[in-house]
Amino acid sequence: MFQLMIDDKSLRPLLSYNYENNYRKLTSSPDFIKGLLRDILANSPVTFFVLDGLDEIAVTERAILLTALLDLKSQCQNLKLLVSSRAEHDISLLLNSKSDIFDVHHCNSQDIENYVDVRTNAWLSGLDLDRELMVEVRQLTKYIAPKSQGMFLYARLVCDGLESLSDPADIQDGVRNLPQGLNEAYGRILERIDRDLSIAERVQARAILEWVSCSIVPVSQNEIQLALSVVNGKDPFQGRKESLLNVVQRCGPIIEINNDLIEFVHFSAK
Repeated sequence: MFQLMIDDKSLRPLLSYNYENNYRKLTSSPDFIKGLLRDILANSPVTFFVLDGLDEIAVTERAILLTALLDLKSQCQNLKLLVSSRAEHDISLLLNSKSDIFDVHHCNSQDIENYVDVRTNAWLSGLDLDRELMVEVRQLTKYIAPKSQGMFLYARLVCDGLESLSDPADIQDGVRNLPQGLNEAYGRILERIDRDLSIAERVQARAILEWVSCSIVPVSQNEIQLALSVVNGKDPFQGRKESLLNVVQRCGPIIEINNDLIEFVHFSAK
């Protein structure tokens, strides 16, 4: 609703009126908001709603959201709805008879292949490998795209994992034994944490992953650093905290930093 009003200033008085006269309903009633959105759409040209990652929402909540949007779609002929999701049974039941469904992995394989080629070229340009191994690596990384089954995340995790290798024997083993699916890709990241980090770094990495996984609110990098200071027996309010800790490097590509918040790369990692 707010995105519509950013683009079309003529719609703003409608929201302003309801904010002043129907504040309680505006902040607490889904039916009222749906009706207001319907009125806004009635005075708008063709409008596109893009709902990305619907499967990442809790089952009950996504059923409410999708049902409301489909209801709006039936009432507003100028509304076009695009939903992206994994093939979850409950979502399929709601969409099957009311939408055109296509599998994205039949459409984006070339894009993933191009992505892998760019990552591979950049990675190999910084390595001093013999020509025979270089050729083998280029040939075998071609299998990443087919194995991804349309998931860019899989391709990213595999490329991140390969780029963390420097020993020629490890590189050769890595490209010859690509992970089967996301779960195995995540598993290899955890194996690498246990294998390659020192005992102290391993303990820190495991603690960070536990905190990020169990926290009900996003955790900031500063909070992680303070927590590590406490765990290490230091006073977080005196002296120098663990300011040089590179959280992403400790935990590999399984987590990332967005606006100073530590998050899993995808909800499936949790």
